[in-house]
Amino acid sequence: MTKYVFIDTCEFVKFFEASKVDIKTLAKFADKISDTDFVFVTTKQVKQEYKKNRLRAIKTIIESTVNRNPKILPPALGSIDEKNKYESLISETEKLISEVSRKALAKAKNNRLGADQAIKKIFDSSTEIEITPEIIQKARNRFDRGLPPRKYGKSDSIGDAINWECLLSNAGFLDELYIVSGDGDFESQLFPLRPNELLSDDWASETLDSTYIYKSLSHFIKDKIDQEIDALDSDRFTAVHELAESPSFSFTHAYIKVAKSFTHFTESEIEKLISALENNTQINWISKDPDVSAFYTSIYYNNSDHFSESQKERLSEFYSLPE
Repeated sequence: MTKYVFIDTCEFVKFFEASKVDIKTLAKFADKISDTDFVFVTTKQVKQEYKKNRLRAIKTIIESTVNRNPKILPPALGSIDEKNKYESLISETEKLISEVSRKALAKAKNNRLGADQAIKKIFDSSTEIEITPEIIQKARNRFDRGLPPRKYGKSDSIGDAINWECLLSNAGFLDELYIVSGDGDFESQLFPLRPNELLSDDWASETLDSTYIYKSLSHFIKDKIDQEIDALDSDRFTAVHELAESPSFSFTHAYIKVAKSFTHFTESEIEKLISALENNTQINWISKDPDVSAFYTSIYYNNSDHFSESQKERLSEFYSLPE
């Protein structure tokens, strides 16, 4: 049984809108995504819609921020002194907003806004399901028959139908599906916190298992990921500690086997592992053994953004690392 997770385009775009979203939580989630038991899936349709709607959202929030404050205090609301003070503060605020907007546009152009790298990691860690001509035809037939998922009203987009047919094409026996979408296109019209009944039937006919829906990525992370990540953090901490304190060559090999099951390490754990390599002879003396060498080089490849220059130099004393 596989636990699939599909994150709809709207959930990524939220991180560029004027809504209360936690980018730090998104970044933490993106760093841990490959360590969870869930299999994240996406489609080219989602990625293309995200690129288009991301730009629209950035443009909208910059324009709304620039135009938010009135430049002149209405006379009925204050004295002359208050009016002058208000307009002076507005002038300074406008200068700050202009500078922030200029920097934001530059970052947006290079995909360097707060959420950009985290969302890229999520896409990179997700399996992209191929959109075939057969899937497009099935999606068109689904739309023409008025079946969900779809945007009701004047929209003639078959994007949701394409995504759904991709998910069905990838379904296997007893696979679960978690849909993260807040725009209502996948929801029951009668019970908003449940998947659309027809979609649930579709999935069950392919897998004999269930679908679940979450209206926001933050809700899904809190409900399904946080506890799993906390447990992983505890297990990883124990594995690092046991390896660092290894009393023999045989224990080192055994602890390496456990530690290599983890992909990402914190900065303090990286420091502890490098120090152990330098100072624990039960690791140092067998540092060229294939399993030890493979483990330590993988730490750098998978966590290079958490390495200081000093740590890289110290690890380079033992292994050849990319510049």
